[in-house]
Amino acid sequence: MKLILWDFDGTLAFRKGMWSGALAEVARSYVPGCSAVREDFAPHLQSGFPWHSPQVPHTHITSGEQWWHELSPVLGAALAAVATIPLAHAKQLVPRVRETYLDSRHWRLFEDVVPCLQALTRNGWSHVVLSNHVPELPSLVESLGLGSYVAATFTSALLGYE
Repeated sequence: MKLILWDFDGTLAFRKGMWSGALAEVARSYVPGCSAVREDFAPHLQSGFPWHSPQVPHTHITSGEQWWHELSPVLGAALAAVATIPLAHAKQLVPRVRETYLDSRHWRLFEDVVPCLQALTRNGWSHVVLSNHVPELPSLVESLGLGSYVAATFTSALLGYE
C-alpha cells in the first residue's frame, strides 16, 4: 500500500484570519463598540495551545469538550485583554469562538488540493490526514469535500500528542 500523510492547516486548507481572526470576529459581533482586528489578538496567542508545548503529552484529554475546556483560559484571556471586557464576560464568549473557528464557510482548500489528491489516488496512493488541530478536524475534512479522498483523519487534540 502506498500512503501519504498530510498535514491539514496550511497544507490542504486554510482559515482566513486563523485563530486571531475568529477571536476578532467574535469580539466585533458580541462586544458593543469593539473594532478589534486579528492583529490585535495575535500577541495573546503565542502560548497556551497544546502545540506550543509538543513535549508535554495531553493524554488526559479524551473528548472535544475537554480539549476546548483546556483552551478556554487562553481564548478568554485574549478576548478580555483586547476587547477590554471582564474576564467572566470573555469566558462566556469562548463557545462563540469555537463555533466561529469551526464554521466551514471560513475555510478554503488550496486550489491545487483536489486535482493533486485525484491524480495521486488514480496512481494508487491512499491519503491520511495527521495534524495538530482541533478535535472536530475529521468533520471539517468532510465538510470541505475531502472525505472521498481521505481514508482516515487523526488529530492531536484527541490523540494526546503533538
